Amino acid sequence: MYDYFLIAVGVSTTISAIYSFFRFIYLHFLLRFFHDFRNEYGEWAVITGGNAGIGRSYALQLAEKGMNVIIVGRDQQTLRSTAEEIESTYGNRCLYIRADLSEEGAVRDVAQELQGKDVGLFIHNAGFLGNLPCLFLDETTENVLKIITLQVTSVVQLTRCVLPWMLTKENGAMIFVSSIASIFPVPRLNVYSASKAFCTFFSRSVSAERLGKGLDIQTLIPYYVSTNLIKFKKIDVIIPSSDRYVRDAIRTLGISDYTSGYWLHEILKFLVEIRLTMLWKWFTLKSMLRIKKRLQSIIMFRERDKTFIN
Repeated sequence: MYDYFLIAVGVSTTISAIYSFFRFIYLHFLLRFFHDFRNEYGEWAVITGGNAGIGRSYALQLAEKGMNVIIVGRDQQTLRSTAEEIESTYGNRCLYIRADLSEEGAVRDVAQELQGKDVGLFIHNAGFLGNLPCLFLDETTENVLKIITLQVTSVVQLTRCVLPWMLTKENGAMIFVSSIASIFPVPRLNVYSASKAFCTFFSRSVSAERLGKGLDIQTLIPYYVSTNLIKFKKIDVIIPSSDRYVRDAIRTLGISDYTSGYWLHEILKFLVEIRLTMLWKWFTLKSMLRIKKRLQSIIMFRERDKTFIN
């Protein structure tokens, strides 16, 4: 009997591995289908943190595909410039809401601004790294609370605001931009890693509830993505630009509810998930230290530049 059990386990594992392999090939190399997002989900796409990085790339590419866009962020100047670029380039409407979602009352203000609009796609993208990377006790209490409020509390509150609208009209989509740091604890990135772990488990559990037939809920698990803050030009394949990343990730919506969005990140996620714990901790610790040195050099350069100008 025990032998039959082992055979059954082996067969099921093999079948699962084969399925995962072909699904990976289909999703990231063969799939070329693009949604008609506006007709399928609704008129408006809302992106928190939509004025920079992955959020900005989503805003631009969704506008290109015909959706009107609402971007939420803290910086008035980049919000306005992004909105102007979208409207002038694609001819779609782009509204912006200046709000710091880590502050009290911000979620309520955003929800009021969205009243009466056909919100078809909502993307939780706003994030805050704090003093990346640093030891837990070296981080400020203000930053710890800000990370938790922005990446846990506001995500839950906004989800509770938006999901009922989508269920009422029986269609819509919601994307939670999490992180590969949510799969295993990351030293020197502890509070951020823990908050992203909440995001991953929260979004996947909501997705598993199958709240509505026309509702797609996706959890994205990206690895590093190059933005204006930190650019990794020499390893662009491993760390793509936000535009390149979103170009791949956007076509997985409605096809996969749990993905890294980018083919090489999917391989990295697989390696992490098969429990290469010690190797992963060593690798992330080394990468965090490298990033810390890079940021320190950038800060020193900027301070030296300011001194020279003055």
